[in-house]
Amino acid sequence: MQPSDFAHKLSSYTDKLAPLKSTIAPLKRRLFPFWYENIDPLRDEVKRLDELTKFTEARLNGRGEPPIHRAIHGDNNVIIYDDSVRLDIITFEIRGSNNTIRIGSGTHVRNGSFIIHGDNCSITIGENVDFEEWILILLEGEGGAVEIGQHTTILKANLVIGPHSRLTIGEDCMMSYDIDIRTSDQHLMLDAETRKVINHPEDVSFGDHVWLGGKVTVLKGVHIASDSIIGFGALVTKSCDESGVVLAGFPAKVVKRGVTWDRSIEFPPREDA
Repeated sequence: MQPSDFAHKLSSYTDKLAPLKSTIAPLKRRLFPFWYENIDPLRDEVKRLDELTKFTEARLNGRGEPPIHRAIHGDNNVIIYDDSVRLDIITFEIRGSNNTIRIGSGTHVRNGSFIIHGDNCSITIGENVDFEEWILILLEGEGGAVEIGQHTTILKANLVIGPHSRLTIGEDCMMSYDIDIRTSDQHLMLDAETRKVINHPEDVSFGDHVWLGGKVTVLKGVHIASDSIIGFGALVTKSCDESGVVLAGFPAKVVKRGVTWDRSIEFPPREDA
């Protein structure tokens, strides 16, 4: 048999097996839920830790490239970014189908995890976004979405999105450390008599040029207007459609109006000095 004939037969067999592969994945998920929910994640975590250990040893010896760990289970899942994107230590984990992760040009992720457990979800990161220390983006359930606008910076945050809900962060936002933003309560709350769910996920959004101080928590259903400031340690439970304000407190409320902000850390002399 000529090499070309062998290659042709191999290609033919591969084409025939492709539909079978797409059939086996959901079948495995239904017939062996324990394996899908427990064994596969454990295997992925062992692999990730092994890659991280090898990277750390290589860095100690002055060599080695940052690890990019991929644990992808399902069909029609896409991760898109170009060569200008800098990914240091990152995990892409997808358990579902028809999901998309898109990272814009010039974005830098120093340490983080992009995790999707569900179908028909999307993570869209704009251009020149900077995740400075740690970022967790977690989508659970079907139809969740995250969109982060260009030139936004996030120091350290957990972004948790429930099913059929969206988190939108506008352009040129600045988020400090220990930020926690959620579109759902994570677990079900039921009416005691009817047993109907009464705490469905709700969208969360921030306009452009919004500054979140350290240790801010934002709960589901909150919408914050552009050019706003949220003070240190605030718990934001209600929306604010007024621009140019400072929100602070537990729960947060408007404490100052007619303000804006700048990224500079160099303060000019006081005018009343």
